[in-house]
Amino acid sequence: MADSVDLTTARESMRAAWEQLEQIDGYTYPVRMPGKSRAAELANIAKNLLYLGHLLRRAETAVLDEYYVSKGFEVPQDDAERRSG
Repeated sequence: MADSVDLTTARESMRAAWEQLEQIDGYTYPVRMPGKSRAAELANIAKNLLYLGHLLRRAETAVLDEYYVSKGFEVPQDDAERRSG
């Protein structure tokens, strides 16, 4: 068991998510744009929303890792260990 709770990764992820939220929030979807420009803008919005979801999941994972450590479980330290089960 760790000596202290370490939520550095969670805090960094949440900080990045907050910045992403501020950039996206209130954005107006393009209505009157040429086809390719509109499609590119919509793709950019979708990419930013997906990235925001990624940041939030990363923060959630970091918090849950600390929870499991506090309960005495071993937590996988890298992605390969997580995927293997």
